[in-house]
Amino acid sequence: MMIPFSAAVIGAGAIGATLDQPGAALPLTHAGGYRACGFDLVLLIDPNPDARRTATQWGCAVAADVEAIEKGKCPEVISVATPTLVRASVLRQVLELGPRAVVAEKPLAATASEAEAITKAYRAAGVPLLVNYSRRFTRIWQSLRGGDAMSATIRYGKGVRHNGTHAIDLCRMIFGECLDAQPLARKSDHWSDDPTVSAFLSFERCSEVFLQGLDERAFTLFEVDIVAPGWRLIVDSDGRRARRFELRDDVGIPPGKRLIEIGTEDTGAASAMLNLMHNVRDILGGGAPQCCGEDAVAAQLVAERLS
Repeated sequence: MMIPFSAAVIGAGAIGATLDQPGAALPLTHAGGYRACGFDLVLLIDPNPDARRTATQWGCAVAADVEAIEKGKCPEVISVATPTLVRASVLRQVLELGPRAVVAEKPLAATASEAEAITKAYRAAGVPLLVNYSRRFTRIWQSLRGGDAMSATIRYGKGVRHNGTHAIDLCRMIFGECLDAQPLARKSDHWSDDPTVSAFLSFERCSEVFLQGLDERAFTLFEVDIVAPGWRLIVDSDGRRARRFELRDDVGIPPGKRLIEIGTEDTGAASAMLNLMHNVRDILGGGAPQCCGEDAVAAQLVAERLS
């Protein structure tokens, strides 16, 4: 029998360990993803006293800080799901331990320059750094990679560095590099140091992208509307539903060319964490990250231009 890869999660909060339970077929957390993908989850690290109860649920050891990991006895894969303000220092500590791969939440650091330094350090050490921009691991968005469009509108809230970079990274994956970024308005709706920014952006294969900044204090929303010459795609319902439109001739009043809705489908978003963990397995076998540190830095640089 093949010995499973060992894994640890640093940061036992919502995305780290508490959004789901052991045994979930479509996990939402790093802990659940490792278990569902056949890794041996050996350790949760978090200074919160509640982490002990969480570790008991997951049937693994618990520690208060990274120093509990002895050099030379490092789990093969480590997830860093800590709060943003401490993520950079934790990523540096983890690199010193010598894991075979690291999975990180975003942003990697409080500033793009610090995130870039961390990414370079991982590259120099030969340790793959995989970043959880979840839409990179979602079927509907993967199918559009390398495409082009006339325009796109993305509605979001809760900070341009936090949720806004999801939109920026998604556009980079689909449309190529960002060529221009112009802020239009901003508001402070969640993070004191991270405004939610409405903006106009231009990418290599989509010259008009509009970020519409909403207000997280009113509700949570992330929706995408892409319009191309022969089709349209709207993704709503918390990223779970895709509405597809195709071009039809001689329809409507007056008759003409119209984009007609042809049906809805599931986006595959529920499988994003599982797909991320499959990518971890690929990396351990010599494959490449589907979203690397350089991708995270590029998105954060655009966000800093806007904020």
